[in-house]
Amino acid sequence: MREGFTQRARLDREGAFVYTKSMSIKAIAFDIDGTLYPDAALRARVLPFALRHLRLLAVMASVRRALHARSAAAGGNGPMAADDGKPDDLASFRAMQAGLAAARLAIPVDRTAALIEACVYGELEDSFGHVPLYPGVRDCLESLRGAGLPLAVLSDFPVSKKLEALGLSAFFPIGRTSEECGRLKPAARPFLSLAKELGLEPQEILYVGNNRHFDIIGANAAGMETALRTSRFRSARLQASERKRDGNRGRAVDLSLPTFSFHRYEDLCSWILTQTMSRR
Repeated sequence: MREGFTQRARLDREGAFVYTKSMSIKAIAFDIDGTLYPDAALRARVLPFALRHLRLLAVMASVRRALHARSAAAGGNGPMAADDGKPDDLASFRAMQAGLAAARLAIPVDRTAALIEACVYGELEDSFGHVPLYPGVRDCLESLRGAGLPLAVLSDFPVSKKLEALGLSAFFPIGRTSEECGRLKPAARPFLSLAKELGLEPQEILYVGNNRHFDIIGANAAGMETALRTSRFRSARLQASERKRDGNRGRAVDLSLPTFSFHRYEDLCSWILTQTMSRR
């Protein structure tokens, strides 16, 4: 059990699941894709792009799955953990990614790298204009910023153009991509790097994401508090899993289970402000 957990739990009035524990949250960090906006909204906008680049996108999906698996094995999150330290920066990560994609596409690495840069990091990112945010996101960010909480983002893809297109750049003075660390989520390395940039201990940061296997496992492994944005139906299933864990005292923590789960951003904002105000 991570330090601070009391192994006691409750449901709040809206059905969101929370642990009753001592926390000292001093900053909030967010994932972007599927967390701040619905994935379905982006898919609708990129359909013409996807049809034009179907093979490249299929190969990139395969490569990113392989890189996620490598990050999980090398990030200290499982029995196969063995971080050799490489790649350790953006350039070496992109080179490895291009090499893996080139082998699948059967074309030269330099041509593959150029395709990825133009399509995935160029044209695809330009598709984020007019993608709607989840209801309540902007109000939540305004409230958290107004409460004096530093805000940051950590995504597996570049963040600057995406935040600008979503109209959220002003909320996030700190934005990082895990690629800069040479490891994708769920490796702990990107989360620890973010904590260092914020000048805080990992346990003083709440990380908000939508993927238990990447966002929640990675942030939990780094020692952060976690909040999972999920559907109402999945939230009910998650509550059952959390209650089961609550009864299994003394057993190892399931790192895929968050500190807090929510569907509405209004609930997330209220919970965060309650936690932070109670510590002041």
